[in-house]
Amino acid sequence: MPELHYSNRLDRLIEPLAENLDAEDPFEKAEIVVPNFSLQKWISLQLAQRAGIAANLRFIPLEKALQEMIQFPLRKPTGRILISRMMLQRLLLERLRENAADRSPIWEPLQDYLKKRSNISDADREQRLFQLSERMARLFQDYEYSRNTEILGRWKEGKFLFGSNPSKLEHWQRELWLSLFGPEGCLMRSDHSSDSNLKDLRTLSQLYDELPEEPELGKGYKRRKLHIFGLSYFSHFHQQALTQKCSRFRDIHVYALNPCMEFWENLQSVWEKKQEMREKLEHYRLHFQQDILISESDLEAGELIRNEEENPFL
Repeated sequence: MPELHYSNRLDRLIEPLAENLDAEDPFEKAEIVVPNFSLQKWISLQLAQRAGIAANLRFIPLEKALQEMIQFPLRKPTGRILISRMMLQRLLLERLRENAADRSPIWEPLQDYLKKRSNISDADREQRLFQLSERMARLFQDYEYSRNTEILGRWKEGKFLFGSNPSKLEHWQRELWLSLFGPEGCLMRSDHSSDSNLKDLRTLSQLYDELPEEPELGKGYKRRKLHIFGLSYFSHFHQQALTQKCSRFRDIHVYALNPCMEFWENLQSVWEKKQEMREKLEHYRLHFQQDILISESDLEAGELIRNEEENPFL
């Protein structure tokens, strides 16, 4: 199981990350998953301030890390190719072009979208198809990661999400998805006379399903660490992959912010911090008025008070 490090502040998560990196072999690249380039630079600067240098670090996105973890235990090359979002968009664009000329009532919403204006040019129509294919590629990927069972599973079974009377929007989305990933879809059929490379294309969740339950890692295999830092959201698929099969051959550490209310009781607001300082100052004033000799601890406390007017020891 992954080890979770959490805090209410991002800078406090650097400390356990730095400790784990210090325990690793300095001659092996440390892999850190980050959500963006800005956080990558911030982590590098924070680590360099603590150790004097930040070297041999490899920052990668979560999708790339999962792809490498999923394909590594298979050892032997399977010839499977991961479908990137751009590849999926290209396939969807071809299907949308074909369906835009289909007279079936299923595709009426698509045709209405392309013909909102009667004087639309071919260039504008092609631009709308391109933008729609980009949006649908992102949407289908979200369905795969977060709602695989709720939506895609029902579509495979020939059902709809909301009963037997689906909306027009779900109807044409379902037909579009099934044309690629359904039992008779172009990516799932065994006979690819037009393009033999289509049979090797797989989504990330499909590659994960092909991963063996107990991968053969061999003798002397060393579990390397994978650090996942600062990600605010994990889909259902990512949670399943990280906590089940992938954690069997990688030592996964997750560094995450935790805004849970159970941890808020120990946090002080700005007003509470000021009130605590006022109470301490009042205590020192009373202590001074009682004409008690000032000890070394009192002198140290007086040095911490920068405002001379509020310092009872001056």
